[in-house]
Amino acid sequence: FPVNKIEEEMSRLGKNLTFSQEELHDLAESKNYEFALLATLYPSLNIQGYRFHIDHIFPKSRFTWLKLKKAGVPEEDIPQFQYRTWQLPNYQPLTEEENEQKGVMLPAEWLGNMETGKSSEYRRLYDLGEVSADITDFYESRRDRPLSKLEELLSAKIDADIDT
Repeated sequence: FPVNKIEEEMSRLGKNLTFSQEELHDLAESKNYEFALLATLYPSLNIQGYRFHIDHIFPKSRFTWLKLKKAGVPEEDIPQFQYRTWQLPNYQPLTEEENEQKGVMLPAEWLGNMETGKSSEYRRLYDLGEVSADITDFYESRRDRPLSKLEELLSAKIDADIDT
C-alpha cells in the first residue's frame, strides 16, 4: 500500500495526514469529539450490545464556583477548573447501567464500592490510576495518560520532530 505516496500527494494539496503535538493537545482538550476519542482510546468497549454514556469522572455538579472554592481551588483558577469539566481527562465510558449506579458519586467512592479485582481492572483499562478524592489533583494526574495513549495510537506519523 503506497502510504508515503498518498501522504506526499495529500501534503502537496495542503492536506496534512499527520498530527503535531499541539494538534493532539487541542484535540484532547476540545469539547466536540468525546465519544470518538474514548472509542479510539479504549477499543475494548463492546459497543455492540451496550449503550455507552460519556460519564464525567468528577460529576459536573462538583464544578460550581462555591464547591470548587470549598475544595480549595483559588478563585482565579475556578474558571479553568470549570472548563476542565468538559475535557477528556474528566471523561470515562460507562455502560448505561454503570452510569446509573455511579450517579453523582465521587470517583474514589464509586471505585471503592466495586470488588477489588474489578476496581483494579477498571482503573487499568481506563487509565484512571489512583483516583484522588481531591478534585484539585485529579485532572493533572490523569491528563497525560490518555494523551500519551492517543499519541501512541496516532503515532505512525506524529510530527514529534518539530524542532528539526
